[in-house]
Amino acid sequence: MPCGCLLALLGMPRAAIFITWLIGWYGIAFQTGLFALLGFLFMPWTGLCYAAAWHAANGGPFPVVWKILMVVAILADLGGTSGSAEYSRRHGNRRRDAGPEGP
Repeated sequence: MPCGCLLALLGMPRAAIFITWLIGWYGIAFQTGLFALLGFLFMPWTGLCYAAAWHAANGGPFPVVWKILMVVAILADLGGTSGSAEYSRRHGNRRRDAGPEGP
């Protein structure tokens, strides 16, 4: 059961942020609530990775492994927003429900 919950949260970073906020260590990692909120809204993987790195390092300097994971999280957040733009460019901004297509 815990493994299934963990796998489900991997697909939903905002739900994982909410749960880590409930247990208390998401908000502690950020100096202000504004950064935590911005991480929740715009870059959830990066915010979650930063909070986990901060928690693992106990507020000290991050080891190299966490820095690499931060880069991966940033790329995952940026990749999620740029994928839809690439799809729109390739398919000419057509919507699927726009009606029947001509010959």
